Amino acid sequence: MTLRESNEVANQVIYLDCHSTTPVDPEVMRVMLPCFGESFGNAGSHSHAYGLAAAELVAEARREFGAELGVSADEIVFTSGSTESNNLAIFGAAKRWAGKRKQIVTIGIEHPSVLEPIRQLEREGWRVTVVPVFAQGDHDPGRAAEVGVVDLAALNSVLSEDTALVSIAMANHEVGVIQPIREIAELVHKAGAWLHTDATQAVGWMPLDLQEWQADLVSFSAHKFYGPKGVGALFVRRETTYSGARPIRLFPRTFGGGQEFGWRSGTVNTPGVVGMAAALRLANRRRLEKANEVAELRETLWSSLRESIPEILLNGPDWQIGGPRLPNNLNVAVPGIEGQSVMLHAKGVALSSGSACSSATPGVSSVLTALGIGEDRARSSLRIGLGRFHTKAEIQLAAARLSEAVRRLRG
Repeated sequence: MTLRESNEVANQVIYLDCHSTTPVDPEVMRVMLPCFGESFGNAGSHSHAYGLAAAELVAEARREFGAELGVSADEIVFTSGSTESNNLAIFGAAKRWAGKRKQIVTIGIEHPSVLEPIRQLEREGWRVTVVPVFAQGDHDPGRAAEVGVVDLAALNSVLSEDTALVSIAMANHEVGVIQPIREIAELVHKAGAWLHTDATQAVGWMPLDLQEWQADLVSFSAHKFYGPKGVGALFVRRETTYSGARPIRLFPRTFGGGQEFGWRSGTVNTPGVVGMAAALRLANRRRLEKANEVAELRETLWSSLRESIPEILLNGPDWQIGGPRLPNNLNVAVPGIEGQSVMLHAKGVALSSGSACSSATPGVSSVLTALGIGEDRARSSLRIGLGRFHTKAEIQLAAARLSEAVRRLRG
């Protein structure tokens, strides 16, 4: 590294909040630009060349997005992001099952865009069951690799002919735990229910094979994998690719022009879906290389923090002993010091003390408390999300800045 490059790193703010959002990849911006000018037409206007050109761009984006996931194009419904996708999946499934089945199953570490719709359905009379995950605690160090993983035996015990939908995210947004989605799917389908999984955090860090997963509904959000904000997708299974499978028919949440197979009316965001398809393609192409690189950077960061802050604690599964965890995730606690205080004193480091999507609601992280972590430790926690553009120099500097902030707060 040259002196000039070293000075540039030293003076920059290091962004470590990639679970919240990511910058748009320059290649994604390049493919989106024509959609704001020469190809600006409404994809729903089929009476002239401008609309037809936009419609072809949308169709091609749908084909590419589906192909990257190993599914057909007509199984992809474009939305405004994973919050809308989750709501469409949960409310749409509940409406379809109404009068036939009355139970919805989830786990306590889900994102608010899953838990809140389910709580609303509970208020409307649905029976909601929250299945436990393996908890964090010194009382059972043998479970350190499984922290946050759903208890499959407990899940199986609550499933019945009354179960309509099970919603469990592929990868968690705070502690990065990866769920055994194929095993979950087999249990859910044995009960005749549908499985929804939020794959928002998984893209770019693990293989995306929806046929292997066997989930019936899968949510995505482009801005989590270097695509634009305000666009996402919901996979809705139409093909019968597993034993006993039936095409999924949701009840729509948005009515109007009948776009997106009638499940999500509204003018399609042409630049957004074009950019999202490109972002998914790039994420898949770069996954192996970048996942390994970022895992090494996380190791550098974790080792540096442990050396300078010996009392620091790891929240979530321990990847060093085989815990299923996203390679870009690190969630730590510094006992006796609130995470918010560390954030304020660590000048030049941008990170989060909890889920950004729920930051407007004060309180302790529901994910951490669902893991059995006490309130004091939860308040002392920091969520760190690394990305594919980080360098070792940046990570080392971030570790130094965080360590200095803790030292000053201790003093």
